[in-house]
Amino acid sequence: MEVFVFEKHEDELCREKAAKYLRTTPRTLATIDSTKQYDLKPFKKKDGKTYYYRSVLDAFAEADLKP
Repeated sequence: MEVFVFEKHEDELCREKAAKYLRTTPRTLATIDSTKQYDLKPFKKKDGKTYYYRSVLDAFAEADLKP
């Protein structure tokens, strides 16, 4: 099991921006989250939106895992 270390200044992307970053759709990310297909470490903020850390998305992309 790989552990990610997050730094406070790290970029946080909302689901819409994370989807664009990964060249996929917000719905695909929502499906990945709900089915627990991959653990992209999503979290919610006070605004109710789901966010992702850029480093987790980078690791996902580098592992060449396809949604």
